[in-house]
Amino acid sequence: MRRIPSLDGLRAISILLVVVGHWVELRYKFDVVISDVAGSFANLGVRIFFVISGYLITTLLLQEQARTSTIRLREFYVRRAYRILPAAMFFMLPVFVIFRHELRWYHAAAAAFYLTNFDYAHPWFLGHLWSLSVEEQFYFLWPGVLKKWQRHKVAILVGVVAFAPVYRVICHFLGMHGRADETFPAVADVLAIGCLLAIFAFICVISSTWSVYPAWTLYKSLEYLLDVATLAAILATVSSMEEIRRLGNWIWFLYALDLVWCWISAVIWPTEALDELGRLSSPWPEISYNSLGASSALVSIVALARLFRKPEKSERAWYTLLLVFGLITLLASQTRNAMMGFVVGAFLVFIFERKAWIGIGIGLAGILGRVFYLVFSLASVPSLSELPAVLAVILRTVL
Repeated sequence: MRRIPSLDGLRAISILLVVVGHWVELRYKFDVVISDVAGSFANLGVRIFFVISGYLITTLLLQEQARTSTIRLREFYVRRAYRILPAAMFFMLPVFVIFRHELRWYHAAAAAFYLTNFDYAHPWFLGHLWSLSVEEQFYFLWPGVLKKWQRHKVAILVGVVAFAPVYRVICHFLGMHGRADETFPAVADVLAIGCLLAIFAFICVISSTWSVYPAWTLYKSLEYLLDVATLAAILATVSSMEEIRRLGNWIWFLYALDLVWCWISAVIWPTEALDELGRLSSPWPEISYNSLGASSALVSIVALARLFRKPEKSERAWYTLLLVFGLITLLASQTRNAMMGFVVGAFLVFIFERKAWIGIGIGLAGILGRVFYLVFSLASVPSLSELPAVLAVILRTVL
């Protein structure tokens, strides 16, 4: 398999997340918020590395199977041993000697047999071996499973992705949350996502052969697969409602930065930021008016929902400003789909906040607005004979 430079870049990013995350976590260990956020970034780096590992190993195995019609397990294990054992022993042997008075034999055995992730009482100086243990367990299990049940590989991987969150929830209710997070079943879904990415990458390559624009089809297919894999790696790091809330805050904060940058672009490059129809966008980095409209609708809906939670006075002023800013940007983007998306989102917010009549009113106003737009955007006033066709277009668009 040829070297993939972009994956080297992803490896570098994941390693940087781990190193910086752990450094900040230790530097600010007495600040719970900063320490938790830094730990989440380090955890994300490890998860990205797992996705890459699942992708690369599955790609190697599928290429060997396509080339030889089989998977030679013995050769695979020998290659993995030559690649990992020397570096692992270079770390473990000095550690065993230096900390021999603190080390129990079962901790050393768990480290030597790559079972540190199941050794809940392992000493701190062996803690970093948990991710290596996960990798080795993956190398031991997946090639044999793929060779024996090759026809059912997708179903097996989807089952793993579905099972791992259930396992984490069960461990949480059993009081094992934190200790069991490093066990193989708890992180197997991230590895499985990488495996699925490799499998469907082959499908992308095959499907591009009969496409009218094969290079474009392959590029977009791989782009969507990478998006899904990255999203799965991020979600796999979330293990509580508080982390979900924090992740949501970061996401919509980044969307708000999109809006701010587009207005800055309009000031710096006024001719490039507005297209021929006067729709706001960003020339660099390129953000289309459609993307800007979607971001504006999302920010506006979140700000509206937060206002219903009766925030403090300072927060209420901030959310009101954000709602107005989002709506102004939405109107400047002139994105009709995003506008209707905001109407639907606002309707749902009012319904969920038990303001049903306001929500129904907004929904009806949105439908009427869409109807009037369709009617008055016609080249001429429709005649009586054309009304059924116009009504059909309106109903199909609205519904």
